[in-house]
Amino acid sequence: MIEWSEEDLMIRDAVRGWIDAEVRPNLDALDAGELPPYDLIRSLYKTFGMDEMARSSFQKRLAREREGGAGGPGASGSGSDEERPGGGDAAMNMLPIIELCKVSPAWSPRWASASASPPGRS
Repeated sequence: MIEWSEEDLMIRDAVRGWIDAEVRPNLDALDAGELPPYDLIRSLYKTFGMDEMARSSFQKRLAREREGGAGGPGASGSGSDEERPGGGDAAMNMLPIIELCKVSPAWSPRWASASASPPGRS
């Protein structure tokens, strides 16, 4: 079982608040496919700084690859925050997915496809 830190629990609560304000009012339209989830996911990324974490991580990995260092495709690293896709810590990467899937399991494949795009691309 994962033991969340106090900071992780504060992030979780903030994500839950965002979901209550942004996702729940649109849940029927999202589940029916009438409202694509991409703008909401972009908003989530921006609200919690995940867009900048992902962009920074991508730029660092790209620079290492250009320098001929580790971090290129297929490279195995220590799993540090800088090397983890999306950057940031594991909790910040996991908590939004966990909380969104609690609201609607249909979010799982939508989240994966929407968050697979490189930063700044849709």
